[in-house]
Amino acid sequence: MMSKRNPRILKIILYMLLLNSLFLCIYFAFHSSSSPEPPPHHPHLPSRFRVSVTNNQSSIQKPWPILPSYLPWTPPQKDLPTRSCEGYFGNGFTKRVDFLKPTTAVSEGSWFRCFYSETLESSICEGRNLRMVPDRIAMSKGGEKLEEVMGRNEEVELPEFREGKRI
Repeated sequence: MMSKRNPRILKIILYMLLLNSLFLCIYFAFHSSSSPEPPPHHPHLPSRFRVSVTNNQSSIQKPWPILPSYLPWTPPQKDLPTRSCEGYFGNGFTKRVDFLKPTTAVSEGSWFRCFYSETLESSICEGRNLRMVPDRIAMSKGGEKLEEVMGRNEEVELPEFREGKRI
């Protein structure tokens, strides 16, 4: 009985190996020669939102697009894309507050201003020709263990500016 089953099992194993080899050949024939397609060109996005693909990336990795929300903030532009959210609604940081107005020409004097977004309840601030006094800015030291910072209020993590912080 064992001698009758041996050739039958051997044939089944051989057919499975041949079938597996056939599928592997088909797989590699269709996947090894395919080159990555260039990212689609979106004419409504400004060039700063486009992704440049470098040759050192592995063909296995998917190139992630640069999302406008992760880019550094820029003031509202005049030539916004017509079909973008910023084109319809703006970037939300519309309330401008000048904390330190320039005393001389804008290119030479010191200034500090913030743009506030009521939707996000946050501000984006920028300044020029300022010197901050680090001793008068209190903030968490950083580099702490996760267990030490868990449960802290967000206000503790934000810097606290004391009087006389600018010179």
